[in-house]
Amino acid sequence: MIYGSFGPSVVTDTFQEYKAWLLKQNDLDRLTYKAEGKNWLVLSGTKGTISST
Repeated sequence: MIYGSFGPSVVTDTFQEYKAWLLKQNDLDRLTYKAEGKNWLVLSGTKGTISST
């Protein structure tokens, strides 16, 4: 599992801008899960492909 966070006040002025910034910053190929409330959010997704050997 990999996770991380940035304080909204460090990168944007509003929480709405922060959510948009996170989506753009993560550059995911596929967003697999998204949940949010008034002042929180969870994003999960994949980047690239997984090949089986």
